[in-house]
This record gives sequence, C-alpha cells and structure tokens, in this order.
Amino acid sequence: MIEINAYLSESASAQPVIRCFQKREFLPMIETLFWRVHSGMVRNVTLGEDGSFITLGIWNTGDIVGQPLSTIRPYQIECLSDTEVHRVQANVDFSVETWVWANLHQSQVFLVMNNGPVELRVKRLVLWMARKFGTASEDVTSIPHCLTHQDIAETIGSTRVTVTRTIGQLERAGMISWSRKECLLHHNQLHHQRPAVWRLPPP
Repeated sequence: MIEINAYLSESASAQPVIRCFQKREFLPMIETLFWRVHSGMVRNVTLGEDGSFITLGIWNTGDIVGQPLSTIRPYQIECLSDTEVHRVQANVDFSVETWVWANLHQSQVFLVMNNGPVELRVKRLVLWMARKFGTASEDVTSIPHCLTHQDIAETIGSTRVTVTRTIGQLERAGMISWSRKECLLHHNQLHHQRPAVWRLPPP
C-alpha cells in the first residue's frame, strides 16, 4: 500500500518520476492511475476462460496505458521488455477520450488478427507492427520487437510450435528475416501477398 500511495502522491507539476520495470513484470493497476511509456514495449491483456492471456494491444514509447482506459476485466499490463514509465494525469497531460478510442481500436485490430489461417494471422501481425513500430528504407522495414514466439501465439490465438513453424516458412519464402532484436520485412515480397493480408485498420 505504501508503494501505491507513492505513485498517487506524485505531483503533476514535478519532474516526472521514471519507474523501471523488468521484462515480464506487470505495471501497477489502479482505477485512477495512467502511465506513459518512456522506453520499452508493453501489452495489455485479459484472461481467457482457460487462464491463457488474450492480447488487447501492444504499446511502446510515448503511448498512454492504464486500467481506466478499458472496461475489460481482468485487465493487466505486462512489460514485453525492460520498460520505463512515468505517471501522467488525465486531461492534464493527455486526453482520456483519445486514448480510450486508441485502446478500443487496437482491441478491434487484434480481434481481426485472430481469424483465418495461422500464416495469414502472422503476416497481419508483422504488417501491423511494421506500420506502428517500423522504420522503412528502400528495400526493407525494420521492426524492433520484443515478442517471443509464445507472445505471438497468444496475440493471434495459436500455439508456439505452430508460430515457430510459420515464421520459418515466411523466412524461407523471403518475406521476413527474424532475429531476437528485430524483424526485417522485405518489400519486394509484398506485391505477392493476397489482398486479405492488408485488410486491417491502420494502427
């Protein structure tokens, strides 16, 4: 309780206090507490009937996250990497309405990703991450990521084994190059993809 009170007592006018969390830690959830991601990547999740994670959104530097932005319960925010955040105040540092809609939008995007063959789901996730997080050059888009194959499986409603096999197939097809730190999306392969791959709202 002392730690929670410390979060709530931070002054809005003071220099933001940077809080550090390690990969796989969860951010404190309070009905009136909002966080701005200073560095790193997080995801908001809920639990399925079998206790597995259901991904509702993925966020990185500059994004606002917090329990008040969603009516879904249970609701948690997991760090996908070592992450730094600081507390922000609603309607002072940001517009609550804007970020409620952003959360709703991402939930709809991830709902779409959970339909269709697994290969199509993986492609859609890669393309979505390229749009939101990627840096494009002439031939490739570099997507810095912290997602494990298990994270991807939970995001698209599949299994780790199936995701690993699918990523291997996409690498052999020349569409992506995958490493621990980044995914490279090769532009010269995009025109070969079926139109359904692109049927996602923008991030």
